[in-house]
Amino acid sequence: MRVSFLHPTQARTAILLLLLSPFAVWPQGHSISNDGNQIVINRASHWRAWAGTGGTVEISTDGSIGPKFIRKNLNIALEAPDFATGDNVGGMVAGSNVRDARFLIDGDMSTTWGPDLDAPRTDWWVELNLGHVVVVEKIVLRFAEEGDGDPFNQFRVLLWHTPPPDSSPAFYLSGTSTPNYWEIGRTDRPNKTQRVFEYFPAPLSQFGGVGHRTIRTDGAFSGDPLEMIRIVVTNSDLDRGEEVTLEEYDAMSTDQQGALEYFRREPSGRQTPILQTEWENITPERQGDIHYFRREVPRLAEIEVWSLGDNLIFDVANRGGLATVETDASPVPKNMGNTISDGIYNSGHSGTIFGGLVYHAFIDLGAHFWIDTVKFLNDGVGGLDELALQVSDGSLAPDGSFDWTQVAGNNVAGQLKNIPELDNQNKYFQFEMEPTVARYIRAPFGNFGRFQNRKLWYAILEVLVYGEGHVAGVDLTSDLILLDSSKNLLSINWEATTPGGTSVQLQSRSGNTLEERFLYFDSDGNPIEPIDDPVKAKRNYDRKPDQKKGEIKALFGAGGDWSPWSKPYVASGAAITSPSPRQYLQIRATLLSDDPSAAASLHSIDMTLSDPVADRLVGEVWPTQIEALGRPQQLSYFLRPTFKRGQGFDEVRIDASSGAALELIETRIGSDADFSVNEPTVFGTAELEVVDSPDSTLWFRLPQQLDNDVDLVEVRFLTTTFSTSTSFRASSQDSDTPGWQRVDPGDATDLVNSQTTAVLALDGNRVILGLTVESPVMTPNGDGRNDETIFNFNIARISSEQTITVAIYDLSGSMVGQVTEERKDPRGGYSMPWKGQDTKGDLVPPGIYIARIEVDSQSASAASTSVQRLVHVAY
Repeated sequence: MRVSFLHPTQARTAILLLLLSPFAVWPQGHSISNDGNQIVINRASHWRAWAGTGGTVEISTDGSIGPKFIRKNLNIALEAPDFATGDNVGGMVAGSNVRDARFLIDGDMSTTWGPDLDAPRTDWWVELNLGHVVVVEKIVLRFAEEGDGDPFNQFRVLLWHTPPPDSSPAFYLSGTSTPNYWEIGRTDRPNKTQRVFEYFPAPLSQFGGVGHRTIRTDGAFSGDPLEMIRIVVTNSDLDRGEEVTLEEYDAMSTDQQGALEYFRREPSGRQTPILQTEWENITPERQGDIHYFRREVPRLAEIEVWSLGDNLIFDVANRGGLATVETDASPVPKNMGNTISDGIYNSGHSGTIFGGLVYHAFIDLGAHFWIDTVKFLNDGVGGLDELALQVSDGSLAPDGSFDWTQVAGNNVAGQLKNIPELDNQNKYFQFEMEPTVARYIRAPFGNFGRFQNRKLWYAILEVLVYGEGHVAGVDLTSDLILLDSSKNLLSINWEATTPGGTSVQLQSRSGNTLEERFLYFDSDGNPIEPIDDPVKAKRNYDRKPDQKKGEIKALFGAGGDWSPWSKPYVASGAAITSPSPRQYLQIRATLLSDDPSAAASLHSIDMTLSDPVADRLVGEVWPTQIEALGRPQQLSYFLRPTFKRGQGFDEVRIDASSGAALELIETRIGSDADFSVNEPTVFGTAELEVVDSPDSTLWFRLPQQLDNDVDLVEVRFLTTTFSTSTSFRASSQDSDTPGWQRVDPGDATDLVNSQTTAVLALDGNRVILGLTVESPVMTPNGDGRNDETIFNFNIARISSEQTITVAIYDLSGSMVGQVTEERKDPRGGYSMPWKGQDTKGDLVPPGIYIARIEVDSQSASAASTSVQRLVHVAY
């Protein structure tokens, strides 16, 4: 069977839309002006309150926000004190000279740690706790530079991580909770000169001998999951660190001065070591040399712990990420929660796996990243025979599912296929790829070898994802913006820095109601499934034993009347297209980059609002169908206002899509009774002040302000449309306090049966319409008469940006001249003159020429995509 996955906006509906109660004390992600007419986001504290920022953005002190740079080849030891997972707290501890241990992870070679040589040898150790499990590729010990201390004379390097679930007791010393470290290296002889040691952990075996534990990998896996690294000093030369001269010895402080060795000179000339008291009691002739030593100063300067880089999946739930697993036999996603991304080795998703069944792990990283490596740590009782990997940036395939790119494994369309009898039982897997922008990861897995006839227990403990570069795509959502009253949403402005290859997109949505919702959690802090069905989630919560029940969060979110997210606003200062007036709204910012080395930066956002001119405005257009494109057609736009005391407007604006041309005829206003007897007040164009505006906009001012005395407004106008579907968006404002209020489509009047503001064209196949030629016989001699030929025509149906060209050919078929005009939306009327010039600007010879207009259309049903006319040039 085909396995399908919910789009993350479906799978996470409850979590993404749940917002903190407006009555709770919580940092706000915005500021509202005293008059309530401006919303501003321009501070670091604002951005921190936005959802989706976890681990994907960097907020600067100047109040700007941008995608975080994901690092590669990282010395994670420097950041160990920043991590605390469960009871595991990162940092340094030591058996002696405890306060100096912190110097080992400060990146400074001049600060060091060494054991107190006067303390018991059992205290000659130091330990780095990484605070979470890290797949360590390399460990480097850097001892103090020469002159600042000695390398350890002899030492051991020990490793450890928390045991996996249901593990053997070998992880602890028998009968204790003391870690049973495994050794990665030791000195086999006294060390006096080597100051840099490198170790490369590998999960081949741990503990050795008794409690031997072997970890099988897929062969590509590198590194070893570790939490603790302990260095134990096993030997020191103490007060005989290095022999020095008498002058050097005398120049030392007493705590630096080491042992003295006395010698007796034998008759043969050989010198024999003796005690100081003996040396002092023999004759000067027999007194031999004195050897002077400084004390050994064992000093370690840095412990470096190198990983592949930032783990992109760590704490993924904080940015709205998701992790699920399902099987062909039961294609209902089971939430893996935070356990595979929490950095805790003994927590994870576990379950039974049956031979021959295909299982599917699905991960939403919560943002788009450049990734190149993925590691899976499966440390269950059983391993896996096969695990494949696919990635997607969220692009959709023709069937509406994600378009997946296969990275590795025998995987076709989400299923493991044609796998021979396997018995790999691997526990660690690693996949590598060219740097790829991805947000979603899918990993089918299963057992197909000798275990097919019985079940095994598997445990995906951690998934680690690595890459390098600025986060490729970040979605940030503001907190719920609560206004004191309904407001018109006028314009949205922003300041951003967008280097080449980057962009910033802003969207909005609005509503008038809030909905109380509940989230139920288990005792581990994971949300109870299904998170988008609180009724079922509560039932599943109630079935759990009390010790397994966690908290219940009562939150407020968007109600049922909220609009969807608007289309992205193209430029700062754009009119807000979300419905208004509304009392609640949200903003979404998307920061994009197609270059890992470049990042956009968003400095501020502000929204301009105004008090509404009416409690509600509803509009509909009639008729809703026209006979043909490119011909004038009379339409009526009916507008019904609902006023509260003090509200009113005197300006109306109608904007048409698809480049339609509008021409005002008249406006009729009155009560419903006036319209029922066809006696409304009529204002002709002489009484209306038409404001200069684009061809696709009709903007006029009425001679009086409309208020409670008016039930209905009818605007009659001529329109010439050039698309099979044209919509008309109306808005109104008070000219004394400008601020357009949008008209919502709906049932404005019983006089017509429309309830829509869109018009359809019945005959819509032709693309080039109504071509006429002014002065088809031209005489370009500069006398002001027939000096140019003008081609007048309309373009319909074509909505993608295109250059419209009138090409001039001679009778041999060679193009001699052309006239071009480029528009983002090519639909509409054209008037393109040709002055009889060739492509170099010279006049063409007298003769007959062919003018051809040709338009590229992707539609097979399009007609009249190419037309031509004859033009005569004479002198």
